[in-house]
Amino acid sequence: MSIKWQDWEFEYKHKSPDWFWALWIIAIGVSVFSVIKEGYLFAILILIMAFTASLQGVRKPKFIDFEIDETGVIIDKAKYPYKNLESFWIKDSQLVIETKNHLMSHLIISLKETDEQEVEKILSEHLPKEEKEEPIFNKLAKYL
Repeated sequence: MSIKWQDWEFEYKHKSPDWFWALWIIAIGVSVFSVIKEGYLFAILILIMAFTASLQGVRKPKFIDFEIDETGVIIDKAKYPYKNLESFWIKDSQLVIETKNHLMSHLIISLKETDEQEVEKILSEHLPKEEKEEPIFNKLAKYL
């Protein structure tokens, strides 16, 4: 038994030029302050982070494939076997999967056009259902 669907990689929000101006004014201000305090490495890190945020801000999402089957969860071309997953929770048309990977501890998958009961039925056979909140970094990313 498996279920397949397609959806956007992430929810795109247009960023105005003011957003980019604010980002760079703050980044340059923090970097200058850091250089004054002799935190050169931190200043460089802040500028790299601002550059990365700028690139992400203009990036458009792509339409990707999702699949949940007997072996695990497949997102685009990445496969996540059940042995590498801890638990799942469905809330507000989002599937939150906790992984055993500490660098990427959660997978957040949109279920807007998908039968949530069918997804829950398949996952319940392999993973425990545990109520989880969406990670704070994901909430922050949506806000920004």
